[in-house]
Amino acid sequence: MLFRSYANSCVKNPSKPQVILFNLVKCIYGEAELNYPYLNYSIDIAIPSLKVAVEYDGSYWHQDEEIDSKRQSELEASGWKVIRYRDYIPKREELLKTIEENK
Repeated sequence: MLFRSYANSCVKNPSKPQVILFNLVKCIYGEAELNYPYLNYSIDIAIPSLKVAVEYDGSYWHQDEEIDSKRQSELEASGWKVIRYRDYIPKREELLKTIEENK
């Protein structure tokens, strides 16, 4: 698990949808970080001061829901709020509302 997290934190080519979502989050929260290392994980998009993690789950890479669930539980136990989008990029207004509700 540690190796996978380390490898994820060094991803040079995140998926196109993840980059689109990151740019959307970054426009709203300038401090947002892509592939933010935390615990033994790499959070797709993090807003550290709010402890909000935004995850883009492409169906190809996220077929094991048990792994995603365990990871999310560990992040939440550390005080993070996790927002997930599966094969979907929200509009700016929806994203802003969801982040505000999870702060």
